[in-house]
Amino acid sequence: MSRIKTRETVKDIKTLDKAAVASERMKSAFVRLKDQAENLIDDGQISPQEYAQDKIRYAAEDAANQAGNNVGSTVRKGIDEGKRTFREHRQESRLKKAEKRVDRYEAEFRKTEQAADKSASQTTRSASSYAQRKRNQTIKTSQRKAERTIKQSARSVGKQTVKTGTK
Repeated sequence: MSRIKTRETVKDIKTLDKAAVASERMKSAFVRLKDQAENLIDDGQISPQEYAQDKIRYAAEDAANQAGNNVGSTVRKGIDEGKRTFREHRQESRLKKAEKRVDRYEAEFRKTEQAADKSASQTTRSASSYAQRKRNQTIKTSQRKAERTIKQSARSVGKQTVKTGTK
């Protein structure tokens, strides 16, 4: 046969508190109902003054209970509204801080971008001037070599002609 599985109930403090509150309310409601039932049963034996006093007392108790419930409900609503307002305020302040951070990062990015542009233009100018200097040096060096080669060629041609002319 298969075994029936049962789950153990866990009774924590919250559950016990709820049970205690509920039992207390039930107890007070039971006592109140008992008093009312006794008053209804003894209706023929009490005087009109006692009947009026009981009516006023129960009406006052009902009004006090109703007022307490209304105040509690209003207070709970106020607390919930306060919590909601606080959450919205906290969210707004977080958004403002995030916006400030984004603005700061954008400003830093712009500065970095400007510095990079400036550096790139300086690098381009220095590379251009370096290239011009090297080109000029290369041209001058080529011209000097060409002049030397021409002079050497002219000297060697002159020597050859002199040699051939004396023979």
